[in-house]
Amino acid sequence: MDRPTEDEAIATQRARVLAALYGAGGTLGVTTVLLLPHWRGLRPGGVLLPSIAALGGCGLLLAIGKRLPQWAFHVLVQVGTALISLAIWSSGPYGASVYVPFYVWGPLFAFEFFSVRAASLHLAAITAAYAIVRIELPGSSAPVLPAVAVMAGAAGAAGMVVASLVGRLRAVAYADSLTKFPNRHAWEESVPRALAHARRERWPVCAAVIDLDRFKQLNDRAGHHAGDELLRALARVWRDELRAVDLIARIGGDEFGVLLPNCPL
Repeated sequence: MDRPTEDEAIATQRARVLAALYGAGGTLGVTTVLLLPHWRGLRPGGVLLPSIAALGGCGLLLAIGKRLPQWAFHVLVQVGTALISLAIWSSGPYGASVYVPFYVWGPLFAFEFFSVRAASLHLAAITAAYAIVRIELPGSSAPVLPAVAVMAGAAGAAGMVVASLVGRLRAVAYADSLTKFPNRHAWEESVPRALAHARRERWPVCAAVIDLDRFKQLNDRAGHHAGDELLRALARVWRDELRAVDLIARIGGDEFGVLLPNCPL
């Protein structure tokens, strides 16, 4: 059985995470309407309908989510925002705060799987949606600006923390700690992309493998510290010899791979 590529693994994870958020929101919405005491001003149908729709979205994501393009997930984040907004509006002035925490889930997902710029746009759209709901909420006398500002600030702060953690994890996963070059994982992901790009642009791509002779003997004679220092020194020299578009990765203990786009043999 073939091992899934990095892109396929990310697509699967992205679909599962959003499915979990849709499923959790739908389950909690149904629970509050059918099993918990109601509060004054609640419109049960207005909460139950988006909750059932969320559960349907969860099932759809589990079934075909990993095959959906990335733009579809941008749409689904905003669909989730619309469902949350309907539930908040239907909860009335006394229950308006019950479903507000759901708004945080959209930015958390966006900052994990989208760029910071795209995630910030989602946060702005979610903030605008909440502001409209609070303004249009019938019978509400609570101040709009503080509530919206607190929600946006909390969601944005949580999203930035997630983005920072994801960036650090990816850096660790793709980098060799000794040479600071990309590691074998990054190399195996980069080679197919470089070949596909070369086919599209109809230009050559050159690959080389560097193996250090007698590296084991150096470690045995002078110790692993000496071997580490040699690798660091070579990394500094090789980095200066390559173009910005080139890639050099440490693919083994004393083995390195070099990718040279638009470069003949």
